[in-house]
This record gives sequence, C-alpha cells and structure tokens, in this order.
Amino acid sequence: MKVLPGLDIDVLVRGPTGIWLLESKYYVGIVRYKDGKWQHIKSGGEEALDLTEQWERERDAALEVLEEAGLLREHLWLRPAVRGGVAFTHGQVETDIDESCPIAWNIPWGWVEVITTAKAWPKLSLEMRLKVIDAFLERHHALQGEKGISAVEVAQSICKRY
Repeated sequence: MKVLPGLDIDVLVRGPTGIWLLESKYYVGIVRYKDGKWQHIKSGGEEALDLTEQWERERDAALEVLEEAGLLREHLWLRPAVRGGVAFTHGQVETDIDESCPIAWNIPWGWVEVITTAKAWPKLSLEMRLKVIDAFLERHHALQGEKGISAVEVAQSICKRY
C-alpha cells in the first residue's frame, strides 16, 4: 500500500490489538544485527542493510497519513497503537540479532502470535479500524490516481441490508 511516492507498506494489519505495519524481507542466508548495524550474509558476500531506518520511515509515513486524516488530533491514544517491525519471510533465513536491536522483528508465524496475543486497545473499535483503513486507502488511491470506495460506507451499506 502506497503511503508516499516511492514508499509503501508491505503488510498492514489492523485489529483490536493495534495497527501493525510489517516490512517484509525475503532474505536467504544470515541476517545479523550487531553493534548497531544490520548485515545480510549470503553465499555471494555481505551487504549492509538499513532496516531500522526503513521501518521508521514507514511508521512515520503511516503516522502522517493518520494525522492528515485528523485521527491523531482527535485520538491521541492512537499513536502508540501503530507498531510493527520487520518480517523475515524466507523459510531458510537464519537470524543473529542481538537484544539491542531497536525495532521488532520476527518470522511470519511469530508475527501472527505477537499480533493475536498482544493486549487489545479498548478504544480501537471496529468503526475506528474502518476509519484507519479509509485514511490509508484514501492516500493510496490519491498516489495511484484512482478513486476509491470508503470502508466505512461499505460497512454501513452492508449493515443496512441486514
């Protein structure tokens, strides 16, 4: 989902436990975080990574989307509900990440457990989650030059039918 020109969020999960932004990385080999630096070590050599900065840019862009939609001004508690990190999606990845890592990371099934077992935000109602999705969809559609449909309006029309 596009949030800025040239910047997208790979996975956006919104539910009672928060608004989760996941940066997906399909790395084979070893991903290491040590002494404040990320490295990807593979058969062809090593490369430096900027995963912390990348995830923080995505988080900041997501907060900007919510701010522009007026959601953060009206609901200050929403800011800390925006969380997430990096998901290492290749089944053959090995991680060597020390405890000083400043961002959260996991494999997909680990993220499922984290997201489903996290403490719920009582004010993050279904209506609020739909407003959050609308804010992201509106930004995405504007960047893509498309006209979108409101998730809130879709939910309301479904409720009226039943």
